[in-house]
Amino acid sequence: PLYRRGWSAGPGDWVLSEGWSAQPGTIAGDGSTAGWLLAPYQPDQPRYAVEADLALDGADDCDALAGVIAHAAVDEDDASRLTAGYIGAVCADEWLILAVRDLSDIHDELASGEAEPGPEQHTYRLEVDGDRIRFFIDGVFADED
Repeated sequence: PLYRRGWSAGPGDWVLSEGWSAQPGTIAGDGSTAGWLLAPYQPDQPRYAVEADLALDGADDCDALAGVIAHAAVDEDDASRLTAGYIGAVCADEWLILAVRDLSDIHDELASGEAEPGPEQHTYRLEVDGDRIRFFIDGVFADED
């Protein structure tokens, strides 16, 4: 792997923005205030994958998302705001592949489908090969753009 991070020793070089806290062996985000949490690593090659084990607990609609981000770029004045990237995410009843194209909170939906993640932990993986994006949930292919 190009970059790997476990949480047993705390956040390390990750910056936990408002709404995020380090707990033994994990980090937790308060869904009402937690924004994006970006890895302190930018791949320098066109082929890579972003993978995380995540649980979406307490969500009853699609106002809260949990997922992974690739090709991320953030606003220079506010690093909690994405300006570009691709998101593979789930909410209470569906999975989504989204494209972030600017600072707006409205992202382009590239693909979606039904999902019921419940409060259990799942593995989310976004594979990048140039401009090709593939999304997997628990090792099962969901879709691509």
